[in-house]
Amino acid sequence: MNLNAAQRQAVLHKEGACLVIAGPGSGKTAVLTRRVRELINSGVPADQILVITFTKAAAIEMKERFEGLSEEKAPVTFGTFHSLFWGILQKELGYKNCDIIMGAEKERVYREAVYLAGEMEEEIPKKYEFLKDKYHVIDFDDMLIKADKLFEERPAILEKWQSRFSYFLVDEMQDMNDLQFKLISMLSAKTNNLFCVGDDDQSIYGFRGANPRIMQDFMTIYPKAEKIILDYNYRNPGNIVLAAGNLINVNKNRFEKEIKSTAEDGVIDVFEKSTPEEEADEVIVKISKLKADGCAYDNIAVLYRNHSDARYVVDKLVNRGIPFYLKEKMPNIYSHFIISDIEAYFQLALGNVTKARMLSILNRPDRFLHRQSVERGADKASMLEFYRINPACYKMVEALWADIALISKMSPVAAINYIRKAMGYESFLETEAVKKQVEMAEYNDVLDFLIEVFRDCRTIRQAIDKLNIQRLKIDYENKNKNVDKAGKIGLYTLHSSKGLEFENVFIISANDGIIPSNKVESRDDMEGERRLFYVGITRTKKNLFISYTNKKNRDKSRFLDEMKY
Repeated sequence: MNLNAAQRQAVLHKEGACLVIAGPGSGKTAVLTRRVRELINSGVPADQILVITFTKAAAIEMKERFEGLSEEKAPVTFGTFHSLFWGILQKELGYKNCDIIMGAEKERVYREAVYLAGEMEEEIPKKYEFLKDKYHVIDFDDMLIKADKLFEERPAILEKWQSRFSYFLVDEMQDMNDLQFKLISMLSAKTNNLFCVGDDDQSIYGFRGANPRIMQDFMTIYPKAEKIILDYNYRNPGNIVLAAGNLINVNKNRFEKEIKSTAEDGVIDVFEKSTPEEEADEVIVKISKLKADGCAYDNIAVLYRNHSDARYVVDKLVNRGIPFYLKEKMPNIYSHFIISDIEAYFQLALGNVTKARMLSILNRPDRFLHRQSVERGADKASMLEFYRINPACYKMVEALWADIALISKMSPVAAINYIRKAMGYESFLETEAVKKQVEMAEYNDVLDFLIEVFRDCRTIRQAIDKLNIQRLKIDYENKNKNVDKAGKIGLYTLHSSKGLEFENVFIISANDGIIPSNKVESRDDMEGERRLFYVGITRTKKNLFISYTNKKNRDKSRFLDEMKY
């Protein structure tokens, strides 16, 4: 790889602080690894170089890329923030790997803290910290906090570790939180050879504490620092680089930069559909055309804001037998409590009566029937016998079984509408939505989705069979999500797509209220949403497909107009 002028400037930087602003497809990994090799070639001992990134996988990849530059073995340290400071805590405070508490063990300690706090709930965090110190254990969040406390209280230990490394390289700086920046600044204070690479426009982990302003503060904290902008994009087509620039330039809290493309234009295809099902159908049509034109499935990705936005696409992929994989576990829509309730009604209608099924729908909607009414049997006769001296509940049981009998003679779609409207299930959901602080629209969407799934089913039995098949297929994909990606379409949330690239990218549900989220409360929030969409559209190396629906007069995402495509 031949370096451009900005890349070469970054690679050859040696002494003092340096901030490298690296946009999508700008070759930042090549810059980092080549700079490490250049430092070694200039006489810096390899064991004096520390390279920090945010995930173990990224650290391994960085190390492999570096080792591929030369046959010479060099003891450079590649790691994550947590692995670095956990190692320091082990050496200085005697912690062992078995002292890390996670999962069930962490829950056990927390429950003990709740017990000790009694009715004083606001003392629970203090009790939790007390118990961790008592048992000499540490959770994942503690590692950086304890390292900071160690450095503050014992300067000699800080000085010792400041002397351990001379050159500090940090990848993905935009994902850094305040404490991480403080720690790496303390560690590098002896030499100030702090080389940070990142893109403020791709800071999308604010919910994890990432602070995009750290990059701008860097130039204030290190006024003599060199600032280098990698301004060539080697990934995205020219028109997508232009559209992405138009979008992100709306943000105010960012470094100004003019990114140039090195590629020809690709396709930007934005389309509107009436419903999520029609949107999913069109996505499948376009995927099928790409496949027919010679595109491999693993060169295609479908991105979405929330897992729920992907339910129709997932269903279509399963039905068509199109292979796909999930970057992260997707909640199985077929295990949603609403679908479980409908399934219970359907099973009862078929005569598959069990106590568990009857209990699950007994008071959905509320019939004021007691659980004990099915203890001796969930059949009609047993329940009527239980209420033989309670006329009101006796009539309610009769009505329930009459409804079940009616459902057994209906098509699945008609049965859902009957349960939803005539039986009062929708009223139950409205109450449930208030109780759980969920928008009723979310519950209605689940029912609408199920109706579309059952549209081609003529009988209740066919609907149940289809339900079980779909549920098992998605459970299988979840279980095997990281096993084999070859020959499969990738399904990713916008957040989890960061750092990846594909020839063809679909972004679905590009509606206001979804992206940007309806939870936006400030300008900073909106800028974060814009950065997230920017990350999504810059994943493509060739073609970009963006879709939205006009269901319930929902507007398309304002970001589409900002792109000026």
